[in-house]
Parts: sequence; structure tokens; C-alpha cells
Amino acid sequence: MWHNRKYKKLILFWVVGLFSLQPYLYALPDVLLSLDLENQKLVESSCLEYWGENWENEFEVSALSGGLSGAGVFRFKGKEQDCVLRVSPDYLTEQECIDAAKAMEAVAKLNSAPNVCFLSPGARLMIMEFFKGSTLHPYDFKDETMLTRVARTMASVHSAKAEIGSSAFDMWLSGIDWFEKAKQENRLKIPAFIEAYDQWKEVTDLLNKFPLEKGVCHGDPNSLNILYTDLEMKLIDWDFAYSGILLKELAFVCNFYDFSPEQESMFLSVYLGREMNATERSLLYMCRVVGYLELAMHSLQWLDDTGSTNISFDLWNEYYDIIDSSFFYELVVAHAEKRLEINEEWSRNYSLTSFKKFMERINSDTFRSHWDYLNTHLPQ
Repeated sequence: MWHNRKYKKLILFWVVGLFSLQPYLYALPDVLLSLDLENQKLVESSCLEYWGENWENEFEVSALSGGLSGAGVFRFKGKEQDCVLRVSPDYLTEQECIDAAKAMEAVAKLNSAPNVCFLSPGARLMIMEFFKGSTLHPYDFKDETMLTRVARTMASVHSAKAEIGSSAFDMWLSGIDWFEKAKQENRLKIPAFIEAYDQWKEVTDLLNKFPLEKGVCHGDPNSLNILYTDLEMKLIDWDFAYSGILLKELAFVCNFYDFSPEQESMFLSVYLGREMNATERSLLYMCRVVGYLELAMHSLQWLDDTGSTNISFDLWNEYYDIIDSSFFYELVVAHAEKRLEINEEWSRNYSLTSFKKFMERINSDTFRSHWDYLNTHLPQ
């Protein structure tokens, strides 16, 4: 008798437990099983809330690239809707996820980002429209028409209004923060970098004396995050969006695609809707200078964080003498064409070439000319 009662209790416990887990027992499409269990549950509950029951029978689900952020990105293609479901990487805080969503929604209103259809609580998961466009290639910037389109799109992005904070992953500052810590701990034994950092501080101090406009920044406007059709151009992957100095994001685009003075002038003139004045031209030049060192330090930070190499003076000199700064653009192209993985070799070469670009600019007569001009035209 006692055994029967115990057996019945066990069956009852199992049945109750089964029904309590019911929301997560739907058969997820296999491609979604690449997510960890926590995110699988988030996807399931979000899809149920947005599309209702039997959603898994209404869509063909396929994986898309999550880019450098490591996000889980999937296309949900159905008869009536074609959407992208994106799960932000775990290292982003809830506030950063919310800021990314706010920025994207604000820019979408200006038709420069896909429309957001659904946000989970805390904005960890987002469902947005699928924008069927081509991915921009670095070579496209050599075309005047495409250069003009990108400039107008960036102007649209920067005109968006959203109350967001400055991201912990501000690409321009995370490498600097890492460097300062590594320097204090005596882990970075590359004298050239320490000297360059002092120069970076001088230029940054000068820039800070000017009222540089701040606003919504995408955070990573590389070509893989720019999609276009004949009629539209939109930025995707907003995980690193933040409120920051707009001119520095423009400098990132100019640096990343190795703009010539002519390309730079055309790009900024279209962006501004007028010709740059002398002060703006000098400020952009200085933002490009400091931007190269910030990119170099960001790459060193990646090497240090992954523990993939010993950042030593001997190793630095071994490669520094044999690599040319022009290789910087080749690395950008190879990354865009997915011919190179983001690994130790890529990051080391990216850091070296970025550093060489910084040194070439800061030691040039052009730098001295812009430096003198800004110091004699300080705001009153």
C-alpha cells in the first residue's frame, strides 16, 4: 500500500513538472539549437509572444552571420513576414542592449536602419524586418556615387535623437583604458607605444578644447554592417551603439577605408551639406591621427584578453621592421571578403599597421600645420 502511494506521488510529480516546462518543450528548429539553453528559452518565449502558437511551422529559419559581436542572428522567412531575430551577446549589459535598441529605433525612423518589430524585456532579443540588400565592399568607397550615399547615410544616423549612454565597448576608448592599466602593471614593454601614448594624450587634450558635437554613433560602421539596394542604404548590427563624438566616428570611416584627401573632402562635404571650413578640416585630421593609435591599442587589447601571445618588445620589433603601413588596407579588404579570421596574426598585423599609420601622420609636416592652426584658433 505504501509503495503504491509513493509510486502515484512520483507519477503526479513528473506530470506536474512536465506541464510546468510546457512553454519550452516545443521542437525548436535545429538551427536555433546552436544557442545555449537560456537563449533558447528566450527565443521560444519571445516567438510565442510575438507570433503566437505554431510559429515554428510558419517560418523557414536559417542562421546569419553575427559579425564581430558574436550575436546569434537568424532569418525567419514566412509567407507573410520576413524577419531577423537577433540575440545580443552575453557580455553586453542590459543597459547596453537597451541603448542599442533605442539607437536603432531612432535611426529606423529616418529609414537608415531596419524597422524593429519586437523587443524582449531588457532588449536582449530583437526581432526586426529583413532588409534584402547587398553588403558594401571596401572597394565600393572608391566609387563617387557610393561614397556619396554612405556620407548621406551617416548624416542620417548622426541626426537621430535617442537618450543613450556611452558604451563600455567604445572602440575608441576601450584600447586606451586597457593600455593605461597594462602600463601601470608593467605588462607592456614596448617603448614606442609608451611614447606614442604621450603624443596621443597631447592631441586628445587639444581636441577636448573644442566643442565637438556628440550624438548617436553606430560604434562599428565597417562595410559588413552597411547594406544597400538601388534605392536604400541601412546600417545593421547596433550592439555597440553609444552617444559619442560624431567627428571621431567619421574619422573611423576615413581611416578604415584609407580615404585619400580628395575622398575625405568629398565625404565630409556631402555629410555636412557644404564644404568643410579650415577648423573642421584640422579637427578631422587630428581625429584620424588619434583614431589610428586607438585602433592599434584595441587590437593589442584583443591579443592580451585572449591570452594568445606575449606582447613583448622583441616580438614587436621582429614584425614592425618587415610590415608596411599600406598593408592596413589589405587587412581591411581581406576581413570584408572573409579571407582572414580575426585571430592572433590578423590582430597583430592590424595593430602594427595602425601604429605605423599613426606614426607617419603625427611626424608629418601636415600634422604640424594642423597642430599650429588649431592652437592659434582655440575657442574663446
